[in-house]
Amino acid sequence: MGKEKWRESLIWGMGVCLSLFLLYTSGFGEFRLALQRGFPLLLGSILIFLKFPMIKKRPEFPSGWNQFFLKLERFIDAIFILASCFAIGYVIIFEEELALRIGMTTPLDNFVALVGIICVLEITRRATPSALFIITLACMAYVLLGPYIPGELGHRGYSLGRLVQYLYLSQEGIFGMAMGVMVSIIYVFVLLGAFLEATGAGKFVIDFAYSVTGRLRGGPALSAVVSSAMFGTISGSAVANVTGTGTFTIPLMKRTGYTARFAGAVEAVASTGGMIMPPVMGASAFVMSEILGIPYIKICIAAAVPAILYYICLFVVVYLRAWKEGLRGLPKEELPQRNVIIRESGIFFLPIVLLVILLLTGFTPPYACFFSIISLLGFSLVSKSRLDWKGYLNILHAGARQSLVIFAALAGIGIVIGIISLTGIGVTFSTLITEVAGDSLLLALIMVMIGALILGMGVPPLAAYILMVVVAGSALESLGVPLFIAHMFVFYFGCMAPITPPVALAAYAAAGISGANPIQTGYTATRLGMVGFIVPFMFVYGPPLLMIGSFQEIIMAAVSATVGVVALGIASEGFILTSVKVPLRLILIAGGLALVYPGLITDLIGYGMVLGGLAFHILPQMLKSRRVAVQTGQETQTHKV
Repeated sequence: MGKEKWRESLIWGMGVCLSLFLLYTSGFGEFRLALQRGFPLLLGSILIFLKFPMIKKRPEFPSGWNQFFLKLERFIDAIFILASCFAIGYVIIFEEELALRIGMTTPLDNFVALVGIICVLEITRRATPSALFIITLACMAYVLLGPYIPGELGHRGYSLGRLVQYLYLSQEGIFGMAMGVMVSIIYVFVLLGAFLEATGAGKFVIDFAYSVTGRLRGGPALSAVVSSAMFGTISGSAVANVTGTGTFTIPLMKRTGYTARFAGAVEAVASTGGMIMPPVMGASAFVMSEILGIPYIKICIAAAVPAILYYICLFVVVYLRAWKEGLRGLPKEELPQRNVIIRESGIFFLPIVLLVILLLTGFTPPYACFFSIISLLGFSLVSKSRLDWKGYLNILHAGARQSLVIFAALAGIGIVIGIISLTGIGVTFSTLITEVAGDSLLLALIMVMIGALILGMGVPPLAAYILMVVVAGSALESLGVPLFIAHMFVFYFGCMAPITPPVALAAYAAAGISGANPIQTGYTATRLGMVGFIVPFMFVYGPPLLMIGSFQEIIMAAVSATVGVVALGIASEGFILTSVKVPLRLILIAGGLALVYPGLITDLIGYGMVLGGLAFHILPQMLKSRRVAVQTGQETQTHKV
């Protein structure tokens, strides 16, 4: 067996072991903390060192030197792997002793902690965007340089020994909350997504969406919206959702008449919305539940109305664009038959139903996910598309491969959270936000929005949410925003980053499939997904949009907000029956915003502006069409005579 073949076999085997370990603990209970969090981090670190090159863009050298640098890189990889085994193994083996002598660590303890942190920094550098690595280094420098920083951001400073102890040997840093959420919740949901994709559930979602909406005007784009919403709630990644469903939906949208830029933007926006769509929300609902200590079902119920509003607006824009361009749906003979789809592949969607039922009846997320995976395995064994034993092991490896970036990101986030806790910088930032904003909640919300979007451009949305809420959550709470609503606000803007230029990763991925300009696709996606940037502000000021309040308040808020986002969609596309002129578009935008904002006065103003504006635009067109029809009928009658 050649060296490369041996290397690939090692990667494959370790990925399978990682998935089996965390699948077992999700169903049969967790081990002691150091083993439960340390062993998966060790396997994940080794896989990152083996799969991600030390130099991301290796320059070209003369032929003889290329081989030399490759061997040097492999040698450095081996050193990092051995160092990770030593540092993490030390924590696992001596967990009890380290807990007993916390604060009285030995020089060996400090050396191990330093080695472990260096290894974590390296996997963060290799596997995640550079922004997170830079943020992590800046935070570590802040700890050491605190006494030399003037003003409120300065602090008394900590030694290197104190820093590495806190970050590595306590439960406040690398082995803290972020890694705990990763190994307990996030990983098994990534694994469930891998099983769903491999066993046919992904194809079922796409085919079913086409069978339902394919014949409507703009059917392929509407199908992309539906399928991405359904698949995105499991995948947990907007980019993964784009690549998973966009390879089918984008070419079909282009074939039926949509431009490449619009097709890519629709897929990017629809895929991004999957992360805010209950019931699973890409595992973020469970993370929020873990952090806040509130029931998962409460988060799902609260997230329902904003997510539906997001997709209603996208649906309206897509339909109006098809109407404006004169596009039609697909012929019936080109669409998959719904009864055939359900009969052959519908069984693969039952595990999702089981997952939701188990969660609603009080089972923990890991336990519910474990039984969903087991049921999916059972269903696949009796289906026509069942896999052999190696196929199922390949799925386990795929789950590990898809989780590596999240492992590296949350390990780095663990360092940042530890430093925030150690230095109290989170409280300082919260104070600065409230001082700059003064009594203006709106200004504070805008500052937090910008921070969440910037973070979301550099790290996965889940990591951006965790980090930003640690820094800014208390600032919003101090301004009177309930903590749960503050978390939802930060979470939404972390999710919107993949369609926000200049680093709109979901739009870039969609543009790669559609062949359109990535920057233009990103700006179009921002316009199509505008409700995602508006609704978070609205539910801060109007909690009924999060199902908080009386039944009457919730219904009134939901109905008026629905009319509002439809008005925003019409204004965005600038068409209904005929082109909508700019003054009327501005009226629809103002009226739509007033309707999305809960409140009787704003609702009355909004209804007046929207309904009055649409009546002013539509009635003349209808009368004109009627006159044309009457004249045509008279001419026909005269011709007959």
